[in-house]
Amino acid sequence: MAILIFDFDHTIINGYSYKLIVEKKLEEQPNSQWELIQKIPPVGGSADKWRELFQGIWADGHQIAIASFNPFGDHIIPLYLKNIIGLNDVEISNIIIKSALPANPQEADKNEYISEILTQYQEKGIRVHRSRVILIDDSENNVLAARAQRYSAIHASQDGGHLTLAKMCSEKSRKDYKPKTLGWGSRFSNVGNAFSTTAYYFGPVFYEEERQEQEKEKMQELGIGSFGLNIPSDDEEDQVKVPVSTPGFNFSSSQ
Repeated sequence: MAILIFDFDHTIINGYSYKLIVEKKLEEQPNSQWELIQKIPPVGGSADKWRELFQGIWADGHQIAIASFNPFGDHIIPLYLKNIIGLNDVEISNIIIKSALPANPQEADKNEYISEILTQYQEKGIRVHRSRVILIDDSENNVLAARAQRYSAIHASQDGGHLTLAKMCSEKSRKDYKPKTLGWGSRFSNVGNAFSTTAYYFGPVFYEEERQEQEKEKMQELGIGSFGLNIPSDDEEDQVKVPVSTPGFNFSSSQ
């Protein structure tokens, strides 16, 4: 199981909803806030893609949360998910939403919100390896801060490339994920053979040169500034003993 935590502004919605509400002086007018925000399209331009992504993540056995610095998010985020993205009430109720303006917005990162979200999941009996907590956020500061705490993180882009990455993360984190045979002349002719002694690791095996080349190609393909997940792990209890993995990914079948 993995927990994918999405930012809202410039990650799901293609705009800065908090700023727009303040600029229009609608802080105390919830109905007017929604009339304004509902006109903003989702990142990537397709509500269908977002709905399919969320439903695919749940189908893969994972959890979804939203962490936003938007003080109006508790009101507008569920409305946006229902009326624009097209999720139903039951699906929305399964999403933990942490949306509030931090005390020092210029200095804050999402780690405190991630911790609060994980606490809520733990109260439900859900615990995951920290590398399987995946933040998707358009702020480089939030991404780097999350990675520094050994969480996984994807830098969201305005072209929607992070939808592709989130889908890849979800698929590769499934318990039943089966790696495919590599087709570019790897020293392992069949990746499945390489997994006979590493059954706890679900992802294709690469040597370092191949890993770097694949990372470069994927960055160019998606047109984003950073690709994948870079999760150092120093604590023995957090170690995931795996060979060199897919570009930036570090997945384990353990929860």
